[in-house]
Amino acid sequence: MVTISLRMAIMSHLSDVQEMNGMSSQQENIRMRINFVKMLVQKLDDGVKEMTEDELNAVWKECNERYGIKKG
Repeated sequence: MVTISLRMAIMSHLSDVQEMNGMSSQQENIRMRINFVKMLVQKLDDGVKEMTEDELNAVWKECNERYGIKKG
């Protein structure tokens, strides 16, 4: 099973946010990525250092359910 360092995932998403910064059309995406990174930092605080892609996807899904765009 391949795992991904949480530090690497965090740095990757922060780099993406840095590149999107200033693009008004990307503000919602930026907000979601920042919330995702916050959730990953919480995992680091809990002692988790690596996750599988499936685990990262589950955190993204949870982030979207909590902080995503609410429709209707």
